[in-house]
Amino acid sequence: RCWHPLCTAEMAKSKNHSTHHAERKNHRNGIKRPASHPERNTKGMNQKYIRNLRKVKAGNKKVQMALAAGLLSLKRKTLGDAKRNPATAKPVVAKPAAAKPVAAAPKKA
Repeated sequence: RCWHPLCTAEMAKSKNHSTHHAERKNHRNGIKRPASHPERNTKGMNQKYIRNLRKVKAGNKKVQMALAAGLLSLKRKTLGDAKRNPATAKPVVAKPAAAKPVAAAPKKA
């Protein structure tokens, strides 16, 4: 406060903040990353978008299963547009190989 009896003004503060000891206190329990949530909260989101998202996820699972079973190949086409712009080439769906009949071995006489 001001020393004059009629003065009502407060004196200016000389210090507003200090980081002394703060770094040590922060590191006592370790600096942790924020928790990552595997599922995003859909509360308040557009319902049409959520329905479509559910179908897309199911489709992605089917593609992964087809890749694992060898029914789908992600090789790029080598004809036409794919040569000029490989980024726009679409995946090729490989047909399952048909089982060839095994020929009977000739009998020995």
